[in-house]
Amino acid sequence: MTVASSQSPDLLRRVSQGDKVAMRECLQQYGGLVWSLARSFTRTLADAEDAAQDVFVHLWQKAGQYDPAYGQEVQFISVLARRRLIDWVRSKARSQEFAVPAVEAIARSMDRGSFERDEEAAAAWEAISRLITEHQSIVLLAVVHGMTHEQIATHLKMPLGTVKTNLYRALASVREHVAQREVEREAARAQRMRVAGRDGVAPAPANTTGGRA
Repeated sequence: MTVASSQSPDLLRRVSQGDKVAMRECLQQYGGLVWSLARSFTRTLADAEDAAQDVFVHLWQKAGQYDPAYGQEVQFISVLARRRLIDWVRSKARSQEFAVPAVEAIARSMDRGSFERDEEAAAAWEAISRLITEHQSIVLLAVVHGMTHEQIATHLKMPLGTVKTNLYRALASVREHVAQREVEREAARAQRMRVAGRDGVAPAPANTTGGRA
């Protein structure tokens, strides 16, 4: 399932009205996008399937919030999916005794009206997901559950010095990755502006959300 090249301008409006046919069309058109995001936020195929299903249930409930004046449907769905997946992972982390990397700090840093902040959140999640399991656990306990270094050391049965060192290295790695992604986004934005200027077309604003997801 992939995002269709020609998007129905009123698909989400029909979904918001309880149109089940429209919801099936939405699944066909945006299923690939949501699945790709779900896989990037989860460790297993089973979790990705559960998370993707949760996103579409949420979309069924929130489709009425889409406003075409703020952007395309695909942008709205992408933002909504990222936020729902962050919530899903946070819930999963708490229910599985810290087994899943947390994104509470990412969620807190997000500006609900800014698409760029969602991109930053995705970059931070990507960085956290690449950490080794030991570092992920420390970040989770420190950031999400607010544990002190001493409490983390006790919980993980790890020397205090090791906790401090690993947390410092993990957060430095996340910051470096987010900064690199920001450089890449700025380069891409500059390229779009150059192309738009050459073609005489005003570039679309990067912080469009398509309404509140």
